[in-house]
Amino acid sequence: MFTGVLIFQLIQAGKFTLQDKVHKYLSKEILDGLFVYNGKDYSEEVTIEQLLSHTSGIADYANSLMLTLLKEPEHFWTPLEILDYTRKNQKAVGKPNEKFYYSDTGYILLGLLIEKITGKSFEENLSNQIFKPLGMSNTYLHLRSLPESKTNLEISKIIFLKQDVTNYKSLSLDWAGGGAISNLEDLLKFSQALVEGKLIPKEIYESMKGNNKFHEGIYYGKGLMKVVLGDIFFLMKGTPELYGHSGILATQVFYCPEYDLHIILNLSSNEALEDSFKLLFFILKDIKEIQTLTNS
Repeated sequence: MFTGVLIFQLIQAGKFTLQDKVHKYLSKEILDGLFVYNGKDYSEEVTIEQLLSHTSGIADYANSLMLTLLKEPEHFWTPLEILDYTRKNQKAVGKPNEKFYYSDTGYILLGLLIEKITGKSFEENLSNQIFKPLGMSNTYLHLRSLPESKTNLEISKIIFLKQDVTNYKSLSLDWAGGGAISNLEDLLKFSQALVEGKLIPKEIYESMKGNNKFHEGIYYGKGLMKVVLGDIFFLMKGTPELYGHSGILATQVFYCPEYDLHIILNLSSNEALEDSFKLLFFILKDIKEIQTLTNS
């Protein structure tokens, strides 16, 4: 969502449009080999909107490279190294705009696009455009910047495949597709500001919503997920829709329009992802019961 907001802020500033071709801004060397499908190179057809909505056809490095996180804990990954991995070890999954396929690699390109247009690092953009304006003083890009608060608080444990990877430099694998450190209060500030139109106009926020199927009950737009819990499990039918984003470590940032409710939670492990969605359901169930009692 942070990356999506930065992209839409630049669109609002007239720097580019969703329909602009990515090759106008990123070099041939960067895009080389990333969009070759069935022997044809589609790199000159890919738009910014397709990267944002995961419909560009590019592969997802996270599907296979995440295991390297465990094998090479001291390796610090750069965005260009990540692209090289995709280029050498993966193939495009389709033509641009042919199918939805969630890709952190596509968001690496969006991060590079943001840097190219602004002349500033991705982490500087996050700080200047989102964190500082909202007073998110405990939020920063892990291993690449520091929080404004300078409190040096320890981060909660990060458990991946049952292994404590909290202090691994290889967590640098995440970048414009994730990788921020934050706390509940700061993420609430962000979620509220996004919904209230303080970062981008409300109509732009609404345009981030979409219906590409990511998983049962989870639908994707342009940097924003819609969760319909009733589509995940029939006993959850009638549960209000949620808008926001989920992370692989069971971190959830969602807004429920029906209850005007922001839900921020973190279970800190990829194995707790399913449980985190169950917890979303029980939170909404309890809120519904409280409202019923209040109105009775």
